[in-house]
Amino acid sequence: MKSHFFINSLCLLLCALFLSCAQNGLSDSEKILSHRKIRALEIDLKKSQATIENLKEQNWILKQKYVSENRVNTPKVPVPFQPSAGQAQTEDTLKADSNNLNQPKLSVAEVRAPKLEEASPTDSHESAEHNLYAKVIASYRQKNQNSLNRVTEILLKTYPQGVFADRAIFLNAKLEFENANDQAALIDCDKLIRNYPNASKLVSTFFLKAQILKKQGRFGEAKSVLADVQTYFPGSPEAYRVPLEMKLLSLQAKATK
Repeated sequence: MKSHFFINSLCLLLCALFLSCAQNGLSDSEKILSHRKIRALEIDLKKSQATIENLKEQNWILKQKYVSENRVNTPKVPVPFQPSAGQAQTEDTLKADSNNLNQPKLSVAEVRAPKLEEASPTDSHESAEHNLYAKVIASYRQKNQNSLNRVTEILLKTYPQGVFADRAIFLNAKLEFENANDQAALIDCDKLIRNYPNASKLVSTFFLKAQILKKQGRFGEAKSVLADVQTYFPGSPEAYRVPLEMKLLSLQAKATK
């Protein structure tokens, strides 16, 4: 009788152990599948992001080329000749000066008449800003963080409200994120969002901030930022990527529990 009871107890114990092992194996397999799904989604996301960035860069280059080719050079406004007190020239002195220069004699009206200058492009301010931003792009492509920081600092000091200020800050944040300097990238993102509310790179900055928060494991904050992208930038390429990012965040949050 005792042996029969012992055998039954042993069978029940073996069954319990088997069920426990099966459950653990199932949970491990689910985790493996979740990690595989996460990796697949991350690969798709990186491909889509690279395609969008290339299209944006090509669009910007074409836009700049169109603007430079269709720039209208406005002629300079002539300033009439106005001699100061004590320097008024008479007709005789004007004639004498013209004779000394071996030029044909001119009347007072002809000498004092303003001459229209030919239009010559004086885009030194614009070209200097373009040159600085070209150095920003070159530093980013070379992945030279020190050079990028230095050139961006000069650009922001010289042209704080220029057309390339937000782009330079965004490239800084992006390179810092690529170099695993997440905190500095997050600071640059907040700086751009706070100081350039109408920036052309604003939506890209929001999306990059969500990526940084996700990498830091701050999934709730990342979801909030992505929700802002959908709310305030509907129809943007980043807004179309938000649903995939939300799924990715949910999977990562489950996998870390």
